[in-house]
Amino acid sequence: MADWTDEATNQQEQELERILANQRLAAKKHEAALNAASGVCLNCEEVLPAGRYCDDNCRDDHEKRLAFRRR
Repeated sequence: MADWTDEATNQQEQELERILANQRLAAKKHEAALNAASGVCLNCEEVLPAGRYCDDNCRDDHEKRLAFRRR
């Protein structure tokens, strides 16, 4: 038979799993929003029919600038 400390530990673990699951879901939604087509290149603002960047160079340049800003 489990004592009250075991029950408390189990409740904490369940709550942590629920929080982590919510965080994962929020991260997936955020990533999907970031990957959605914007209609223009996020680097040079050229009009695009689909996608976020007009080419790999624009993507790489934009990602480098974003990484620099995060530091």
